[in-house]
Amino acid sequence: MHTPSLPFFQSRYKSIIHRDATQDPGEGYFDTHQVGAIVRGLFLSSILWGLIAITVYTVYNMIVTH
Repeated sequence: MHTPSLPFFQSRYKSIIHRDATQDPGEGYFDTHQVGAIVRGLFLSSILWGLIAITVYTVYNMIVTH
């Protein structure tokens, strides 16, 4: 496998490759990858985007109708 030539990328690339070796074999996929936190973040950001859309539409509607 070819590694990048820049030192910063080399150290980062090596840490990605050797990360699996440092994991405890007893840990499961969900313990190491925190899928729940990602799903919770997506859910909360969806709610916030919805609130922003409703707020912008309400303000726009108030401006247009008056």
